[in-house]
Amino acid sequence: MNKKLFFSISIVFVLSVIFFPRGFAAAATYYMAATGSNSNTGAEAAPWLTLQYSMARMAGGDTLIIENGTYTGYANTITNTANPPEGFAGNYTIIKARNDGEVFFDGQDTYNTFMAYMFTTADRYWQFEGIIWGRSIGPAVYFSHSRYVKFLRCGVYDGADGNNSGFVVGEGSDYVLVENCYSWGSGRYKFEAYQSDHVIFRQVVGRLDQGNFGGEPIGGIAVYSSDDVEVQNSIVIDSDQDASWSNESYRSGSFLSPSTDMDSNRVVFDRCIGLNTKLGGFNTSGNSWYQSRNVVFKDCVMWDYGSFAGMRPNYLRANDSQILNSTFGSSSIGSPSHYGGGTGDVMKNSLIYGHTQAQVVGGLIATQNYNSYYGNRFNNNSGVNDITNINPIYNASTNPTGALKYITRIESGSNLAGRGENGADIGANLKTLIGTPGTLWGEPGYNTDTGVSMWPFPNEDLIKSKMKAYSGGGVSGNRGFAADGN
Repeated sequence: MNKKLFFSISIVFVLSVIFFPRGFAAAATYYMAATGSNSNTGAEAAPWLTLQYSMARMAGGDTLIIENGTYTGYANTITNTANPPEGFAGNYTIIKARNDGEVFFDGQDTYNTFMAYMFTTADRYWQFEGIIWGRSIGPAVYFSHSRYVKFLRCGVYDGADGNNSGFVVGEGSDYVLVENCYSWGSGRYKFEAYQSDHVIFRQVVGRLDQGNFGGEPIGGIAVYSSDDVEVQNSIVIDSDQDASWSNESYRSGSFLSPSTDMDSNRVVFDRCIGLNTKLGGFNTSGNSWYQSRNVVFKDCVMWDYGSFAGMRPNYLRANDSQILNSTFGSSSIGSPSHYGGGTGDVMKNSLIYGHTQAQVVGGLIATQNYNSYYGNRFNNNSGVNDITNINPIYNASTNPTGALKYITRIESGSNLAGRGENGADIGANLKTLIGTPGTLWGEPGYNTDTGVSMWPFPNEDLIKSKMKAYSGGGVSGNRGFAADGN
């Protein structure tokens, strides 16, 4: 062969391996539909019928677009042996709904809809978009030992009763993004990271409706024995139907970091809201062997919330927990409201209003300062710069300088603006979104302020419509945020 020709071919081959890991073939796009056939080609005009058949015929980096419809049966489940092919950095394997929220994988209380317990840790490079999974016999979505996985604008409902959650990032998983997703119905936690690292829950919404929880704790968004996790701009809402909850051991919080079987480290809940919930507020836990360390709640709101009678809505049982620039209002259940059980716990620049139980702060919260207390039964504050004589509730005629016109922000020029440490506001400000869309932990912009307004909340009309239609366990989903006119 001519040496120049051989050299040219070699260069082309090397470049193709670098830029196209599958070789010369570009990534393909296939289609699947409830009216399709597995004898088809997978083209848009000739879609396949079932998910497992479709995934088996894809190569890494391909895209599968699924048409509107409800898909049932084992052939439409994801398992440890039937799952998407691994993609590549910059070229994820994508499984997506043609239209967000209009593709349902229904387990019919007979199958696990997405149970990928992977036995070998690997870079998956999977991306799921706009799909809903529900009525599973286990968690609606669960995967383990998987790196580089994204869920965008997806929904889950009715994870099975007992020790199951709605959506679980399972053990050994790393660099996972769950963004603009929503979870409702049963399942003891709505979103959970368990023994996993470098996970982001960004702009997710959870609502616990009903369930029999098999003697297990229940809660909202749980970062369980995991390291380097951020929960950004996320909401736990209208989890108030406790007449339809049974066999829970206790209500462990709307936002929590338990660590009963491994440590948790460096967990951040940033600009999150718990509203109209009986799950409790913030919780960090530990035992004689394991601890949650360096857990931070900042610019968060808990309003109209409580737990069991006699339980503590905010319980900092682990070490070095921090509550910063947060707002707490309207809690009538639990005693005391904020309780420190670890060492090195801090509460600063926070607003505590309308707590009617025995006391607001108790136990070992080591550092309390620059907090505002008003309208509580008993403050029990200890910070030298704490404020106890300022009414934060805005009223146009009687309190026009009140800081809280809306619970998600402190009004500029109000009676708590700039009154905190180093001129910070006292109370939470949830105005803008955190994290460049689609970014994983450590990527540029993954936890920076985007400047994009948090309101209206991303995807809120779709989330509302799906939650409103729920009727599992005799509970109506047409309530609270999801009700007509709200």
